[in-house]
Amino acid sequence: MKKNKIRKLTAQTKRNQREVFKAKRRNKTHKQVQYIKVWKPGPSAAIKYDADGKVKGFIKYYGKHQKDYVTESGKAAMKENKRIRVAKKNLITDILKKAGYDPTIRYTRSEKKKFTRAVKKELVKLFETRRSQSIYGQKNIQPQYSAAELNVKEKTDDRVFKYVIQRKKSDNSQQYYDFLTDYLEADTLENAKIQLKGIAKKYEKDTSFSGIRITDSKDNSKMFYSRGILLDAA
Repeated sequence: MKKNKIRKLTAQTKRNQREVFKAKRRNKTHKQVQYIKVWKPGPSAAIKYDADGKVKGFIKYYGKHQKDYVTESGKAAMKENKRIRVAKKNLITDILKKAGYDPTIRYTRSEKKKFTRAVKKELVKLFETRRSQSIYGQKNIQPQYSAAELNVKEKTDDRVFKYVIQRKKSDNSQQYYDFLTDYLEADTLENAKIQLKGIAKKYEKDTSFSGIRITDSKDNSKMFYSRGILLDAA
């Protein structure tokens, strides 16, 4: 068993030596390429110059930092977050003072837990008090609205309707062709139909006018209104 083990180790060592020799020979065949960066003479962006071109000093940070890109709303939000953190810290400090905490004394682990429980209990109590003061924080109480507020019609978003005016062919009255394609905006199909009636009135004297096909951009549904429907109700 030992002879077989030694024989295996020797074969593995020879294979490793062959791989090392191949790698060395392979590396010698490849030429090393060295890249040199050429610096062109010119004024440095990190140096301040006066009107005469003399050096006044050096700019420590000549690049633009992320803080220069912060918008006014972002700065206001950062200030508000900082104010909230400071207010919470001061509130915890006041609660600890009331609980008898002294920062100069080294307390045991169990004593520290007592102060932690006192702070959590006071914060929960304060949160529940503020929530109970609001009518929306109470259970089973819904916000009340006046009759005027309920009667106000909710604003709906307009959507695009595509309409195509169709005419009869002169040589065959049973066939139709698309004469004009245009778009209109309306919040509902009924309001779009009202606009189509006004458009159809312009073609009242046109005997080849057959009707209008409309396509709703909301669900891509199509509807055709004949000449009689549009002009009779116009």
